[in-house]
Amino acid sequence: MSEAEKVRQASDRLKDKLIEEIDDLLKQMDEEGLEHLDPAVLSPMLRIWIRGQYGFLPTSITRDLLNAYKVVLENYRAVQSDLNGLNTSVLGESEEEQFEQSLFKPFKYRSAKKELGNEKFERLLNVIKETYGLPRPVHSNVVLIVMEARDEGHELTPLNIILQKLREEVGFTKNMVYRVKSDFFGNGNTAKSLQAVLFDATGEVNGEPAFRLKDSVVKFVKAKILELLGYEQEAEDLLDYTNSAKDFLRNFKRDGEEVYLDRVRDLVREGGKDFYVDYLDLVRYDPRLAKALFDEPEFVLGAFENAVRELQEEVYEEIARLEPELFDDEFEPVEVRVKVGNFPRVFRPRDMRPDLVGKFVAVEGYITSASKVVPFFEVATYVCTKCGYELGLFNRPTREPATPPSKCPSCGAKRAWDFDVKKSRKVEIQHFVVRDAPESLHVGENPKELSAYILGSGAGAVDVGDKVVLYGILRVRETLRKSVAESDYVLEVIHVEQLNRGFQVELSKKDVKKVLQLKDLYGDDLPDAVARSIAPWIKGYESVKKALALAVVSAEGLWDKRTTIHVLLAGDPGVGKSRLALDLENIAPKVLTAEGGGSSRAGLTASFEKDELTGKFTVKGGLLVLGSDGIVLVDEFSSLKREDINALKTCMEHGFVAPAKAGISNMKLRATATIIGTANPKAGRIDRRQLLIDQLDVPFPVLTRFDLIFAFFDEPEKEKDEEIGWSILSEVKRRKNRKPPERVIEPELLKKLFAYARFNVFPEIDDEVGRLMVEEFKKIRRKTKQSGAPVSRRVMDAIVRLAYAHAKLRLAEKVEKIDVEEAVRLIWESLEYVAYDPETGEIDASILEVGVPSRERERFELFVRVMEKLTRNRDVVPLELVFRTLEEKGLSEDEIRKFLEKGERLNYLQVEGELVRWL
Repeated sequence: MSEAEKVRQASDRLKDKLIEEIDDLLKQMDEEGLEHLDPAVLSPMLRIWIRGQYGFLPTSITRDLLNAYKVVLENYRAVQSDLNGLNTSVLGESEEEQFEQSLFKPFKYRSAKKELGNEKFERLLNVIKETYGLPRPVHSNVVLIVMEARDEGHELTPLNIILQKLREEVGFTKNMVYRVKSDFFGNGNTAKSLQAVLFDATGEVNGEPAFRLKDSVVKFVKAKILELLGYEQEAEDLLDYTNSAKDFLRNFKRDGEEVYLDRVRDLVREGGKDFYVDYLDLVRYDPRLAKALFDEPEFVLGAFENAVRELQEEVYEEIARLEPELFDDEFEPVEVRVKVGNFPRVFRPRDMRPDLVGKFVAVEGYITSASKVVPFFEVATYVCTKCGYELGLFNRPTREPATPPSKCPSCGAKRAWDFDVKKSRKVEIQHFVVRDAPESLHVGENPKELSAYILGSGAGAVDVGDKVVLYGILRVRETLRKSVAESDYVLEVIHVEQLNRGFQVELSKKDVKKVLQLKDLYGDDLPDAVARSIAPWIKGYESVKKALALAVVSAEGLWDKRTTIHVLLAGDPGVGKSRLALDLENIAPKVLTAEGGGSSRAGLTASFEKDELTGKFTVKGGLLVLGSDGIVLVDEFSSLKREDINALKTCMEHGFVAPAKAGISNMKLRATATIIGTANPKAGRIDRRQLLIDQLDVPFPVLTRFDLIFAFFDEPEKEKDEEIGWSILSEVKRRKNRKPPERVIEPELLKKLFAYARFNVFPEIDDEVGRLMVEEFKKIRRKTKQSGAPVSRRVMDAIVRLAYAHAKLRLAEKVEKIDVEEAVRLIWESLEYVAYDPETGEIDASILEVGVPSRERERFELFVRVMEKLTRNRDVVPLELVFRTLEEKGLSEDEIRKFLEKGERLNYLQVEGELVRWL
């Protein structure tokens, strides 16, 4: 048996083994109801095959992906694998490799320079410099020298060989070699930037640092040499994947349908701008082209655009024969932008690394800032005012704008350039920043950000606060400062996939089954079981814990009005209110936190930042924007500055912020986060002899946006104090033994329950339950009217939201009496704290509606009327005039001082020294 036959048989056995493993995995997914598998469950052999075949290992393995791999293996002539550096590829070379080898003997620096001649060789150096962003053309020699070493058999080229060849072959001086060594192979920003662009592997050979040039760089340089030698068609063929792309678009079928050919026909009939390609279809049909897309995205995407254009011309003839009435004029193919999605490996912004530069990647995260759509000059045309010479300069978004030389190359005139907008080529561009999603971070990881931009028709596709998967090419942004190249990653976005709003927790069939088992286990007591699972080491506070659980679930799907349930925990320090709220970080899918004293209006809502490259202002979303459809915990809420707290009012009620600055106006950013705040009283402890709202340094308009407000009192109580003491000791013991808190429902399942209840459970409200809600609202109105003033319609809204959320947490199909009763109970408990008048011992809704009890309301309204009259024609009035006028109306000095203080807290006025400003 020949060696080739032995290799073929070995490869067939390996192929059959891999197919058998895939069949077993598919069977396991069906039996266990799994939607995806962790790549770690794959055998080492299968993982190696996937990496070798496609260049990367997916983030998760889906059923579609396994079926695609199976199809490829079944139709594969032989398995190509790379085991510890041993290449067992079989059955010869691809046509592309044969073509390339027929054109090139091993690359030799001196031979290439001699064949090209000095002028063309200089052009080659300049092209390499411009394409890969090298500081100067002389640096391009390094690329050519590493190519020569590679063709001599150095897959990883040691640094000493590179430097030796630069001296011997290129003629570099000692100083030039030292400079190149620093620029290319040092530890500074310049070296990191250049290595990321040019090399895809680094290592050591005999203790010497060694580097491997990217295949795409080698192919590009060889193509440029062919082009300079006059072999334009051969150069184009070397870089072109058009025929492979056409074959895929023409022949791929899904369930018997010509998916992409039908889309081309639609383009011919109706026009369009975008053409979408599913990456998994490419994986299934042409693995080589799929891998090339990952490795050489610019070439492959360009090939697809060429293929779509050529196929339109072919399809036009077919359609014109059958439907001639569609075409009046001569047909012109539509220029489209090809977008690729459904990439199996999704990265986070923090995962970007040098070996991904130039590759096609998918990045998931939240948009934290975004610019307006502005023009970008791809080619800036300058005209000499003396001789009319035109100079076109190519710009890239990753570099600072190109500037013309000081002298005109035609007539020598100095600084005689005029920028010609009409002759320049421009496209639209949008710059933005994507940040790690909180739910994607592991314990101890801090979120990172990645700059990105979209060119052309896709500009404007993202807004601050969007959760997206961005598909594009990772590049480096270079800024030349003091002759030192600094770089950072930047993503050129080709396609944007908008994800569902809100926290994203992947729920498999198995997960859903476990969640529904909780309903079977606890029945209507499921909300109580959830409440007992929140901060179980803190005893009591059942109502508070249930309120927090309802806030996480929210009333999503109820109506078009506000569905968030805001909760404020106020009270004495050291009673555990912050620990109660912060435990949500462990059990809720999406939680962002802020500390009142360290947060600002900009950090909570939105701010404006200047883009370093463009100089334009971009809007950056704050926590309430990034936390949309999740929870934002604001600890020490009352420590926020008054103006910062006032900025929350619109977010809490209407779910958006509207920043306006630096020419950016009429912008609304979605900010639908649920706010859970904790607050200490101004005096340190709550005084039960005073109104609670007077003791909280929170503006009254913001206070009224909270659905539920709970007060915490630290009062000695023998049994309770003993329970607190033992619970603290048990916590110490638990931490010492490194045991997690004992919850009724474990944290991961709680997260899935919250996600399922919020986005998959939408109970009905029938007429009977609706009448019950109305009756309960009427009862609250009657009872509060008897002791002062009735509650407003806001309480009815709260009843509906809370009852709906309670039914969602029960995983119920309809809202029932138990949900309404629980909502009313929580509202009454909240009213007993926030609307309690210590002087009368009654609940007075006037405290909640206007900020003063009914017994003071008439005199406070007199104070307001007088102040409005005094400030009718001026912004401020002297404090002395305020006292004199109000005393004439019958108010005492103590009442006036009290109402001035209350007016400040209610955001009616502001005392500025000896003046009063009416707001």
